[in-house]
Amino acid sequence: MIRKILNLRPENLLESAPEKSTPKEKIMRIGFDLDGVIAIPTQKRSMFKMFEFYRTCILQTSDIPLPKGVHTLYIVTGRKQCFRNVTVKWLKEYDFHYEDIFFFRGKDKTFDNLAVHKIGLIKQLRIQLFFEDDAFIADCTSSATIGQI
Repeated sequence: MIRKILNLRPENLLESAPEKSTPKEKIMRIGFDLDGVIAIPTQKRSMFKMFEFYRTCILQTSDIPLPKGVHTLYIVTGRKQCFRNVTVKWLKEYDFHYEDIFFFRGKDKTFDNLAVHKIGLIKQLRIQLFFEDDAFIADCTSSATIGQI
């Protein structure tokens, strides 16, 4: 179960990284769940006000022990595709830089389907380290990552 919460502002993630990485530095492909890891809610979730709920989340700002180097960051979320615009706008407001973001496209949003969605993307993107706040999904995705720190 990954419960280490993150400091994901780009200046904190990469402040010690040189402009070009040297061969000794390990460059990683790192993935993050969105809700509960990067986006921390400021209000109670309501199915009727999801756009407002997603707009008012705050960016989590505690520390993450990333290795030195410039890393490729991906977001793999259980949010549905209809929330893409509000999510991308929110990430821009917080100046969070990432390579790509992937939304859940299935019809039935169960924990099993979310785990399958995230495992498939972790394997496809060759993600080496994935941060997830849900214990069930974290357990399912732990075997899908390529490497470990």
